[in-house]
Amino acid sequence: MIDVKKRIEELIEIANKATPGDWVIYEEIKMLDNCTLALIRGPKQYPSGWELQDARFVTTFNPAFVLNLLESWIEMREALEALNNKRDISPRLVKDFLEMKAAKVFSDEK
Repeated sequence: MIDVKKRIEELIEIANKATPGDWVIYEEIKMLDNCTLALIRGPKQYPSGWELQDARFVTTFNPAFVLNLLESWIEMREALEALNNKRDISPRLVKDFLEMKAAKVFSDEK
């Protein structure tokens, strides 16, 4: 079973170690195969590549992970609002539900 609290702490640590924003696209390069590459710059200028902590941040918080995280957050908020309207739901049941949803998010990570 995934230790959800530990995984959240790891994600916070990765985000905290990354160079703070603002991050901007400073150049777009049209390739021969019609795709476009974007060069991204944070507040630091990198002469040859990214610092390791920034690369870890970008690869960890990829679009699939962030979308899954946000969709689960919306589902949890909706469930909490529904549970809030019921007075006979035990706090333990709510806690179990939240842990189950969070575990699903992290188990879907690639």
